[in-house]
Amino acid sequence: MRAGLSYQPVSSVLLVTEAEKHLDYPVNVKVGLEYKLIAKLSLRAGIATATEQFSFGTGFQAKQLQFDYAYGRQTVLGNLHQLAISYKWN
Repeated sequence: MRAGLSYQPVSSVLLVTEAEKHLDYPVNVKVGLEYKLIAKLSLRAGIATATEQFSFGTGFQAKQLQFDYAYGRQTVLGNLHQLAISYKWN
């Protein structure tokens, strides 16, 4: 089961939280923050309790293309790098 909330106090800041529960595991609480430096550039940070993972990253939007990069550190897997390229159909 999973439930989450988001809150945007100002147009440049987004706060998100989620709680996730699998039958055989403890609740995993995730908290994240996104800050838009400018309209096309965002900075992000987050934590997850069950996996003892923290992460941070950035996102850049160029017209319909979105580029996202994230770095995370997890106790079991070590350093994690994630890269995503998305295209928005308008």
